[in-house]
Amino acid sequence: MILHTLEERHRDILAAYLDLHGKLAVVIIDNDLIITHANRGFETLLQLTQSPVGDDITELLSPEGRMVFEAVDIGEHQSALLAFTPPNRSGLVLNGVIFHTEQGFVLFGEHLLRTEEETLKQMTLLNNELINLTRETQRQRRELEHAHSQIKVLRGLLPICSACKKIRDEQGYWKKIEAYITEYSEASFSHGMCDECMKELYGDL
Repeated sequence: MILHTLEERHRDILAAYLDLHGKLAVVIIDNDLIITHANRGFETLLQLTQSPVGDDITELLSPEGRMVFEAVDIGEHQSALLAFTPPNRSGLVLNGVIFHTEQGFVLFGEHLLRTEEETLKQMTLLNNELINLTRETQRQRRELEHAHSQIKVLRGLLPICSACKKIRDEQGYWKKIEAYITEYSEASFSHGMCDECMKELYGDL
């Protein structure tokens, strides 16, 4: 993160600023969505009476909040409008950015918006559309990966008998060419007879 690129004294100044700034929410969340750190700005904006550290972030969010976090892949970040429903408060929307690291999530809240109920519903619809789109993309990717895993391709040199044309497999067994190709590829066989063999075996018949 950016803090690692600064000198130590500058890191301390920036960390203190992020921790105390009253208009910027900074929340660190583990992979189980448990809050491990929340700055004073987050507590002030949500008017929390006690530290939320140790709480599940989804307990402060509307029901679709968990899906917003699940839609962000590791190493990626996503802008999101998170609808918070803190205890004894009306609905509030935090316009923020979620970063997903291997250790969990970092949430930066740009500003807090007081919204009417109709606006809050619209925010929920937009978030749901994003979640559905992400799920559909992930489903298509899984289907593509599954289809790719089913493709069988023969490569390399195949040891084949010069007399009977059997092929030796990796276990050392000699198999008819039809059986080998059927086992190691997607091809199948439909037997017939070429003109030369027809003439050699049956003559003018």
